[in-house]
Amino acid sequence: MRFHKRYIWQRFFSFLPGVIVFLYALVNFTMETTDEGPTTYSGFLGIDSSGKFLIGAGIVFLVYSLFCFLYSYLYWKMTTYEISETGITLQKGVLFKKNIVIEYRNIHAVNVDRRLFSIMLGLSSLCIDSGNAVTSGTNEIEIFDLPVVIKKMEEELNDKVNAINKERKPSEEVKKEEKIKKLNYELSGKYQRKLTLFSLPFVIYLFVMTVMIIIVIIGNSYLDESERLGIIYFIIFYFAVTLFVYLLIRLVFKLLYHKFRITYNDKDIILEYGLLHQRRFIISKEKVKGLVFRQDVVQKVAKFGSLEIHMVGLQEASGENNNSFIKLFPYVNNSELNGLLAELGLKEQFKETKSTCSKSSYVYFVTLPIIFCVILFTPFIVSFLFLEYIVSIVILAVFVYVVINILIFSIIKKKHHSIDFNNDYIYVSNGVLVKSNYVIPWKSVVSIGTKGTHFREKNNITSIVVDYYSDKVKAKQTVEMQDIKTYGEVLLYFESIKNK
Repeated sequence: MRFHKRYIWQRFFSFLPGVIVFLYALVNFTMETTDEGPTTYSGFLGIDSSGKFLIGAGIVFLVYSLFCFLYSYLYWKMTTYEISETGITLQKGVLFKKNIVIEYRNIHAVNVDRRLFSIMLGLSSLCIDSGNAVTSGTNEIEIFDLPVVIKKMEEELNDKVNAINKERKPSEEVKKEEKIKKLNYELSGKYQRKLTLFSLPFVIYLFVMTVMIIIVIIGNSYLDESERLGIIYFIIFYFAVTLFVYLLIRLVFKLLYHKFRITYNDKDIILEYGLLHQRRFIISKEKVKGLVFRQDVVQKVAKFGSLEIHMVGLQEASGENNNSFIKLFPYVNNSELNGLLAELGLKEQFKETKSTCSKSSYVYFVTLPIIFCVILFTPFIVSFLFLEYIVSIVILAVFVYVVINILIFSIIKKKHHSIDFNNDYIYVSNGVLVKSNYVIPWKSVVSIGTKGTHFREKNNITSIVVDYYSDKVKAKQTVEMQDIKTYGEVLLYFESIKNK
């Protein structure tokens, strides 16, 4: 079977923005205006006049478009897939052929994705992942067709995957799993307003702009009447920009989380949302690798945060660690979190964790950063002291500011970093401006290691590194400045779990 023919146009249109940007840049960087005549363009295929340049650019655009269309057609023609009794097979490639085979018993996630081009062309894509950590950032198999066809295919694949598990369960239990319930959770307009007003970037923006206005108002008495009028315009402009930023963020949330809906049964969690980019995730509870509750410093004061669910196959990136995750709750109050998890049937529960950092860890949090700052700033301060002492004073002020930040952030770090465990889970907390609380099943943990310096090790202090999923590089969390005794306790328990 092949994808729907409309896929040719989807692939074709995805190529065009690149050549449009290229031609636009070419026009701007080769534009010359002379005293002898109008604007001309030089260096492009030997063409010097503006009219001929535009003709040449048009020819390049048409040739490129023809090539893209031909390539898109050949890609569609040479891409086939087959749904057999044992698994699904995809063959693709124009110059180089690639065959991907995923058996039903190895299917880890089946998700539906509709991006803007797909919505415009009336297509949907079915994303199939085997849970292979090496390919966790990409869709191993992606099938494009009409939404009706994709929906039937999604149901067929889920039935085939579930059939493997149903053979091992009593019929009454299977019937119970088929009941779909709607979670008592709604991402309302009130929640979206709080997400906007209490987002860390927006609060920082308000703080900086407010300080600027206060400075301007204080200096108002030294200005004449015309300059004071300019200050009034500046304040009006500030409020206009603030309103625009607020409405823009609200619009982004509205488009991103349009018709946000969570349904579930005994086995799966189904998450659906989006307007310009429509998504549907089926999350198997058995394959969840961990939960993460995140709060920045502003959200912590307002007592809410976001909950991420980690599972290979969700096709999203989480910062530098590149973990596969999705935000199950973009907004959730601290008091409601565990109740919602219990309603979903997830056994993972969050608890308040206190710092487990060593008593003397604060010194080690600040030592290396301050030494680095001294080495970096001192040569500039001393050099400019003999050349331009005002510049030297400015650099010294920046140095003091950086050191104060290091001291404050070290206090926050010491408070946030903690590690704990029980028979089923290991609890990890870390972060500075954003605190992340992890609940990771022991079965997902790959290894427990350490990271530190010779000086810290001599004083029995180390950082504990927890590797989880099946790929150590893509899922790593560090709890800094712990007693070596704490590391020994965690490691011994981990080894006892693995030996059972």
